[in-house]
Amino acid sequence: MHEIVKIAEEIKRTNDIVVTAGFLSRLKNKILSLFDKSKRENVEEMIEETSDLKPKLVDTYDTIRSVEKAIDDLDVDKYEEEIMKLQPKIDALSETVKKIRALTNEPRYRAQPESYIQRYKKDGVHYKNLSDFGKQFGVDIQYGTNIVGNRSGVKSLFTSWAAAVFTGKLRNKPTGEFSTDEFSKEHEDPMAFSDLQDKVTEESMIDAFYKNLPYYDIQSVKPRETRIVDSKDTQVKKAGSVEVFLISPWISVPKPADNWKLKVSFVIVDNGNPTQNNNFIIYRQWVVGVKKVFDEPTS
Repeated sequence: MHEIVKIAEEIKRTNDIVVTAGFLSRLKNKILSLFDKSKRENVEEMIEETSDLKPKLVDTYDTIRSVEKAIDDLDVDKYEEEIMKLQPKIDALSETVKKIRALTNEPRYRAQPESYIQRYKKDGVHYKNLSDFGKQFGVDIQYGTNIVGNRSGVKSLFTSWAAAVFTGKLRNKPTGEFSTDEFSKEHEDPMAFSDLQDKVTEESMIDAFYKNLPYYDIQSVKPRETRIVDSKDTQVKKAGSVEVFLISPWISVPKPADNWKLKVSFVIVDNGNPTQNNNFIIYRQWVVGVKKVFDEPTS
């Protein structure tokens, strides 16, 4: 991510079109590799904590393509116009990347396991889902009563979805390989994809991705994280007892983007009393699989 900031500074220092074209190519490739599989864990945190990422990423990439087209067309006037537009966008993206670096460099630590974590197992095996887990307490776990969202709501799902598509990340697997050709249309016109996302309401996304949370498969249950201050572990546990990691099935995005399907990973904080309302809080969420089912939306 430091490389993006470095290339952005180099672009500012040159007026040579040929040199600029080389820098733009490098910058575009760096943006496309920002979500490299090897950086996956940091990217998840980045997407959760930085709601500014998606619009800056899409907007900068779109303008880079406009500058490159002006160069290809030998259109000097258009080149100068687009390069003027690009500079503030690079600055904004650079600042966001710096913020992201500060966030993702923070280490994580977990508290000691507590006895409550064993309630998630029956005969040594995790309950299949939160619905089955709740039955031992006589609770019918439901989103909106027992499970509630966090302050960011579904916004990070939009950002994570855009990041996956924009970099051609993930095929039909929970954690798959990169496939840049699969979303070539979105690479050609990232603003059109962003506009499509904007037409999908948050309410419809909540219905599609949150309502069935109690029935998503439990992958693991871990002790709660501890608080980090000045990059040091305070050994003070964050609020809540455990974190429950869930994986959704393939889910169709609501109209007008219903030719897309997403697979999402969730981290749910269990505060330790399933009989109380709002006991479960959606702590983190990110898209781990993306695929298109039709060439165009069905409506």
